[in-house]
Amino acid sequence: MHAGHFISKAIGGIALYFHEDNVHAQCYNCNINLGGNHYIYGKELGEERAEELYRIKNQVTEKWSEEDYLEKIEHYERKNKEILP
Repeated sequence: MHAGHFISKAIGGIALYFHEDNVHAQCYNCNINLGGNHYIYGKELGEERAEELYRIKNQVTEKWSEEDYLEKIEHYERKNKEILP
């Protein structure tokens, strides 16, 4: 599986790169051969969630520090432990 993005990091920046509504498991074919399969992805997200992601994309221009990345790593390590004790 790949981490498929509705709005890519190149367009949405770091705020959307880890946003849990913006990242979902995608097979190789959807993510690579179909370029993310954005039409289907957007339909599955729903109009309201897709619009929220575009709103965030248009507002955020921040860059992350090393500390920001380390905090995000810790966050997902904790989540993994909750799911897979």
